[in-house]
Amino acid sequence: MNVLFFLEPAIEMNNPLFRFATLRNSIVPQVKSLHAAGDNVVVLTSDCVAEKSIEDGLNRSIPALAVIDCLNWTGGENSLARSLRHQRREFRDGEVDRLTRIIRAALPDGFEPDVVVVWESPTPYLESVFPNASVLYQMPGFFSRPPFASLVSMATGMMVPDAPTLASNDESLRAELDAMEALRCKESSFIAAVSPARNLVRSARRRFGRILLLPLQIDGYFMIDGVLGEGKTQFDFVVSVLESIPKDCGLLVTNYRSKDAMSSVLNDGNLRLLRSRYPNFLYFKEMDSMPWVSQFLVPEVDGVVTVSSSVGFQAAFWKKPLYSLGQSHLTPFNTASSVAELDAQAHTKSEFAQDERIVGLIKQQHPTMEFLAGPNYSAWLRHVHQEKTFLPWTDILLGEELTAKRRESNLLRELKFAHNMQKESSNLHCQELAAQIHRYDTVSFDIFDTLLYRPFRHPADLFDFMADEVARITGSTAISFREERQHAERAAFKRAVEAGRGEISINEIYAELGDHLGLTPEISEAIKTLEMQMELDFLYPRMSGFLAYQEARSLGKRILLISDMYLPHAFLEEVLKKTGYEGYDKLYVSSTYGEKKHSGRLFDVVLKDLGIQPATLLHVGDNVAADVQKAKDRGIKPFHLPKASEIFSTNDAFSIPWSRDADRHDLSWSMLLAVIGNAYSNNPYLPHRKGTLFGGDPIKLGYYGFGPLLLGYVKFLVESAIRDGVERLYFLARDGKIMKEAYDIISKSYPSAPSSQYLLCSRRSVNVAKLKEAADVMDLLNVDFAHRTSLGHLLTHRFGINYGEIDESIFEAHGLTWATALTKSHLPVLRKFFLDAMPIILAAAKDERTNYLQYLEESGIFAAGQVAVVDIGYAGTMQESLYKLSGEKKSVGGYYLITFRAAQKRLTGNGLASKGYLADFVDRHDTYHPFCKHVPLYETLFSSPDTSFVRMARHWNGSLQPVYMPQGPQEQTRERVVRHIHEGALELVSNASKAFGKWFVSMDIEPNKTLRVLDRFFENPHPRDARILSGVVFEDAYGGKAMKTILPTPDKLRDECVWVRGREAMVRAETGPEEKKLPAKIQSAEPPLNISEVGQGRSDKKISVLGGAPEVEALRFGLSGRVVHWYLMKTLDDRKRRKLLRDPGLFFYDSKNPFTRKVIGGIYLKSIRDVG
Repeated sequence: MNVLFFLEPAIEMNNPLFRFATLRNSIVPQVKSLHAAGDNVVVLTSDCVAEKSIEDGLNRSIPALAVIDCLNWTGGENSLARSLRHQRREFRDGEVDRLTRIIRAALPDGFEPDVVVVWESPTPYLESVFPNASVLYQMPGFFSRPPFASLVSMATGMMVPDAPTLASNDESLRAELDAMEALRCKESSFIAAVSPARNLVRSARRRFGRILLLPLQIDGYFMIDGVLGEGKTQFDFVVSVLESIPKDCGLLVTNYRSKDAMSSVLNDGNLRLLRSRYPNFLYFKEMDSMPWVSQFLVPEVDGVVTVSSSVGFQAAFWKKPLYSLGQSHLTPFNTASSVAELDAQAHTKSEFAQDERIVGLIKQQHPTMEFLAGPNYSAWLRHVHQEKTFLPWTDILLGEELTAKRRESNLLRELKFAHNMQKESSNLHCQELAAQIHRYDTVSFDIFDTLLYRPFRHPADLFDFMADEVARITGSTAISFREERQHAERAAFKRAVEAGRGEISINEIYAELGDHLGLTPEISEAIKTLEMQMELDFLYPRMSGFLAYQEARSLGKRILLISDMYLPHAFLEEVLKKTGYEGYDKLYVSSTYGEKKHSGRLFDVVLKDLGIQPATLLHVGDNVAADVQKAKDRGIKPFHLPKASEIFSTNDAFSIPWSRDADRHDLSWSMLLAVIGNAYSNNPYLPHRKGTLFGGDPIKLGYYGFGPLLLGYVKFLVESAIRDGVERLYFLARDGKIMKEAYDIISKSYPSAPSSQYLLCSRRSVNVAKLKEAADVMDLLNVDFAHRTSLGHLLTHRFGINYGEIDESIFEAHGLTWATALTKSHLPVLRKFFLDAMPIILAAAKDERTNYLQYLEESGIFAAGQVAVVDIGYAGTMQESLYKLSGEKKSVGGYYLITFRAAQKRLTGNGLASKGYLADFVDRHDTYHPFCKHVPLYETLFSSPDTSFVRMARHWNGSLQPVYMPQGPQEQTRERVVRHIHEGALELVSNASKAFGKWFVSMDIEPNKTLRVLDRFFENPHPRDARILSGVVFEDAYGGKAMKTILPTPDKLRDECVWVRGREAMVRAETGPEEKKLPAKIQSAEPPLNISEVGQGRSDKKISVLGGAPEVEALRFGLSGRVVHWYLMKTLDDRKRRKLLRDPGLFFYDSKNPFTRKVIGGIYLKSIRDVG
């Protein structure tokens, strides 16, 4: 077979050697492979590239070089303009004949190619030059950068939208999809662990509800300019995207940077313009120095928009929404046809499974570089030529093939991973350990609790988890499996010691168990297999250990793994591979060598086997006796990485809520606490603020406080919906948004889980849509509104009427204005006013109803099949409203966190089913239920960072467009805090889902336990934790009050707020530990204390501690208080003296001097209380 590799001879990108790297890295390996198979190979390239190949000795690997003069080739035409013409198949008169003569003259005499392979150039003229040849186009494939495998795209045209599918049966397709999911899980864990950009993305996410990624590409290249369109630039593209998305959607733009070129789009001038004009434009200069940064970002963002970058392929791999311009190789993977549609998909956190298309494309047209450089390439290429079709290049599952070709170490080197990790210490990374790794040539790691976690507080808890399955296998419920399994292990070890051995194997344990219980060999083997399978399923990486391991790899250290474990060597290798630990030099398992670290003799085996000096070895482990003391005894440098769950159990964050019954938790809850503790104390050397639950960190509040409740709720939700036969779940805005995100994570463990959809729904939108007659309007008017809210506010936010729609004469007729401040006494005149304005109100409601009903129809909620809505609670109003809007034709079920009494009549009266996770139909004012005591606080945790949905409007082009409440500056704090909290909560949901895997379905997450940490937080917060919610307000426009404050900022603690206990905690911190009450701005009935009386020692005079608040008794001075008071009276000016006498608590609270505020204020106020 004659093969010609065609490398564009023109000078491109102002660089005569632009194509040399391609020749070296991509073409030469293929040439060598084909030549070795007996094919006749010629490489055609420019004279500049050919000369460079001779200088570097590459020509020795190329059987024949065909050389073309780069200047003569283009005839003086700009190479970009020429390439764009050729991409459009436009040629000048005689141009193809001229090119044919040049090419023919350069080729060896008589050489006629069967196959022409073109690397990333628009060369349709080659079809005329070689009419009998197969012309194939190569370019970087679906994956091309580490840690992914290196793939090369093969196609019959340049940037053609290929999307072949595999001919396979259901079983083989399922296996392919499962293998791709396993690859995705492995890549996700690794990329998340080593990503240098994760913190930057998270900081951006705290500002925006969703983020789109736009990766810039190389400027002035036909693959970009040809798609952008004539006269358009990438800067124009960036601006057009920013103009097409709302301000609450961030656009993260990454630069194109290579060794030879960098995009000029983000120059200083353009950056200034974009940042000043578009507050949602995101660009981080730090990312310019991060290799292949966009591939770290794709898993973190909510959608990708691109011209033609291969990052679009990765969006498909990560199931992200994608919009690419025009027609290109990315087109088959587009999920949106416009930027607006992409934003809508990102807003609902939509996922798009495209694995079937991905497998088909890669397996037939995107072979690995190893395949192209291997012995089977020639035969495959010959088949493509002869049959004019692509066939699979590998017989094994694609996910497994790509896993085997992953390039983790390449990425770590490019990242300078170890160097960069030296700079930081975090919950994921132990800086003290990193410093030690740098100093030693060889690093050994313990495995269990050092590199790998189990989701158990105690290793033997696994045996409790196995008990039900063991009972099924044995047919007996009388076996106390935990005790029997532990007894068998002890007995087997005793026998081994008596025989002169220092360790046992799992086979010996189960032989002992079988003999003791009289089990058949088959049953013993089945239980042993179950234990090993559960170990494989449950073990997951400890991130502080995983990062330390990767640091050692990136530094080229010799890595050893040393474990005291009865499990087989081969099985542990499988576990390590599954959990991402690859590239180690040797694994030492005690069951293989018959010696343990606990005796120290396994270290002796290692030192002897490798012939190394102890002083050159660093050993990292969690066990003080085995990993620290025994290593130290042999001269090995130990590093103690304590077991995270043990550190957590000594932490106030654990002991405050759980110490009273820590040993009585059921297994499921104990396992969940183990997962929490494993993450919470992952880096045991980070300090934790004493007395706090969350250390003042909103992410920890989300992870440890809100996360268990969210996890328990969505588990209840998916299992209830499956039992009830529900096909589609609709999560109601806004509280349903975080529920849907958690549900979408958990539902993957349930093959029959209902589909999920985020439904825009609010009291405002639904109630206006329901207004069909005057009685409906009057009913809505009679719903309570806030005292002294304006009439205009009520009309706009409850009835959808804007200023100017109702004639002024109607207002004047009733003595009202748009600004009238309303009270309950206005209701009679309001009823008359609304009757006069009724035609306008009903007409507006009709328009809204038409639009909203269309939206509901398009959502599918009224379509055939059983459906249910999901919300936080409480009265079933939305559920009933949707039922009414369907014309009472569609029965809609409901799942809630909790329901109140009002729901019982509303739902049962309409025959609508509902279920609550925490409770059903409770009295809202029943303060014995933890949720009922703190409803606004729980609502804050569930609230979406988005503003409230108002209505559906009709766009000028006829499409529906949602309208939201404007974003007020007061809500920015809430949005930021909520994003932090949700980030932590979803991290727990994800961690639990990964840790429990397929066994998650058997977990029992008891509802009341999910509230305990939050209840403690709400009832008795540490000041540092309370400050998490400081400044958080939420809008309640529908109720007539624009904003309600959860907890004021420190400078406004006298303001009205919802969370009184939080305010008390903050005041304690500001005024001293003994001061318990709030500063209150109330006039004192007592006359001011006369200064002269204090000087005369009248200590029986009473003063008001807190400005005369009625709940605070007036108290006398103690001795210490008299001294402090006398001193203050002598040193303060008149204004401050009056403030002290009027309101001592507020005086010290407002003091800017910490010593005065806390020490002097504490003594003064304590003295008053002591006397009382």
